[in-house]
Amino acid sequence: LPAAQRELVYSCFEEYLACRKQLGTGGKKRRGQQTFFDLMDLVYHLHTQLVERGGIIGAPLHRVVVDEVQDLTQAELSLLLLVAAEPNGLFLCGDTAQTIS
Repeated sequence: LPAAQRELVYSCFEEYLACRKQLGTGGKKRRGQQTFFDLMDLVYHLHTQLVERGGIIGAPLHRVVVDEVQDLTQAELSLLLLVAAEPNGLFLCGDTAQTIS
């Protein structure tokens, strides 16, 4: 991106962070206070818990089928690897012509 567009994107990101701070995100929740998470907060939390606990608790997922895989982030793909009983049990479908590079 050109410098002017990068500055605009970064200012939008800073505004997003300010809104999250104002609304309250993560951390210790006070009585009556809402906590807001975005999707990447959720993925990070799940990934951290799975690693700390040594994997999924309960019945393992032997097969995982994902369509539109080009829309997933690397963090989401990593999470899928953690919940799959074996990496060869993942079946990923996507259209590389739809990726953003």
